[in-house]
Amino acid sequence: MVDSAQGIQVVIKALALLLLVAFAVACLQTYRLDDAKLALAQRDAADAKAQSDSQAHAGETSQSMLAWIFNAGDAYDRGKSDAKTIADRTFADLHTGNLRVRHEWEVCETSRVADSAAARSALAAAIERRNELASAAIGIGATCDAYQKSMIDAYDGVRKLVNGDGAH
Repeated sequence: MVDSAQGIQVVIKALALLLLVAFAVACLQTYRLDDAKLALAQRDAADAKAQSDSQAHAGETSQSMLAWIFNAGDAYDRGKSDAKTIADRTFADLHTGNLRVRHEWEVCETSRVADSAAARSALAAAIERRNELASAAIGIGATCDAYQKSMIDAYDGVRKLVNGDGAH
């Protein structure tokens, strides 16, 4: 009986040890599960923040692009109106200038015929006015070139913004 009592005691101790090991394993698994839950919660919070930041950045970019587009549209409309005004003024100036040039050429032809001091004076004035007209025509060309460059720059700015090449 002693052997069977000792056997029962050994079995009880083995069961107690097995329960103790099982309890330790359960505590370890609970600790690891809590760590995993905490890491998952932190990752979810980081993902939510990244998504929120991304949406805010997309909204800012969208607003910035809309502002560029509207500004470019306004600049185009202003430029179109200015170009029409300049074209109308240039047409009127050219028409007036054409009449003036015809008159100047007539004066030049007349001065060739007349050899007086007054005719030479009129010829010098006509030549000076002809040079002024040529300068005005060159000035109009320069204005058109500058306007064209500003429109190309506005277009390039919008294109860069839309393509993501520009600074925000």
